[in-house]
Amino acid sequence: MSDEELASASPNILKRKPDDDEKSLEAEIKRVALDDDSPPVTHIPDYVHMRMLCLVKHASMVVGAKGERISRIKEDTKTRINVSDNIKNVPERVVYLRGSCEDVAKAFGKISRAINDEDDRESNERSLPLTVNLLIPHHLMGYVIGKQGSRLREIEDLSAARLVAGPQQLPMSNDRVLCITGVADAIHIATYYVGQTILTCEPKYKNKKTIFYQPNPLHSVLVNNYGIAIQHQQHHQYHPGDKIKRSKSRMSPVLPPTPNEMMLQPSHNNGGVIPIGPSGSTISNSTSAVVLPHVRIVEIMNPQPQVTPVVQEIFIEDSMVGNVIGKGGKSIAQIKGSTGCSIQISEPIPGLRERKLTIIGTPIGNQTAVMMINNKIDIDKRTQQQRNKQQHNVHLRN
Repeated sequence: MSDEELASASPNILKRKPDDDEKSLEAEIKRVALDDDSPPVTHIPDYVHMRMLCLVKHASMVVGAKGERISRIKEDTKTRINVSDNIKNVPERVVYLRGSCEDVAKAFGKISRAINDEDDRESNERSLPLTVNLLIPHHLMGYVIGKQGSRLREIEDLSAARLVAGPQQLPMSNDRVLCITGVADAIHIATYYVGQTILTCEPKYKNKKTIFYQPNPLHSVLVNNYGIAIQHQQHHQYHPGDKIKRSKSRMSPVLPPTPNEMMLQPSHNNGGVIPIGPSGSTISNSTSAVVLPHVRIVEIMNPQPQVTPVVQEIFIEDSMVGNVIGKGGKSIAQIKGSTGCSIQISEPIPGLRERKLTIIGTPIGNQTAVMMINNKIDIDKRTQQQRNKQQHNVHLRN
């Protein structure tokens, strides 16, 4: 993956403005963790690129005072390590590691010790276990799991770590979470075999385009928003029809949050919506954080949202339905796949210039789907305006 893809993020994301007492630390993080001028060493036969999702405080522990710790890890392991930007109201950051498979695995061991504040020595009976959250593309997760979970069990036996594969793709990406729980040495060994497994994938899968998960204010994977609800299945494989069972991992399952109790009132300006008065939840959990000019939202509350999917109705211009569906249904399939929602489009009604879309899914899944639909319409409208302007200019020249 190119560095441009790694650095790309939603234009709607606000960069955090650190307080005075944080400026020096953030400057060091950006200098040491982000400004990596060394060229990519892609000629290494077992070169891998792995990503870890962690809390902001854990990322700060990995970086260390004035960036000394992350510099030492880079030097000791000969790896390239980058940390994503610190974003306002987002408790997560992504750590990117690149290098040979063994060096990257060694770096994961040192990162685990840094988070646990342990000395850089072999693990023993007093070493604390830790859960590391790897971001694995959906099209590669099947290789890591293996047939009926055989590869996960094999890695567990070799490393003494516990591996749990998240069943769902994360919002606005095709990443899934692979949780590895164990002491630092166990995480070192487990990440090595995960990397080796990815290296053995067929090139057509390894080179398939990945939509990276980017932490942002609309949802959080690790802190009670998105609710990965990762369960340690009997065969380490997620079956959609399975009931939620007792988790064997140290990570407690997180249930989806209660839907936001909000009132949405249609605007008489451009057919958009102006959200008014969200209550009972933080603004980062609500579509009311952003005005969406291309959709009119009607939210239907459910009496038991913790066990029943949330139904949400939105209205878009009839002329933009084809853009949302995309060629061969590609656009709407991507939205469904990224959010896990079901989307139903009503038949056109003579005399009405709007079409109703019914979205069924989790609260955060619905919110993400609405944002993606609005962004799709906005991009297509801008593109059409540019084309019309170019055609007009050509006509004037002629």
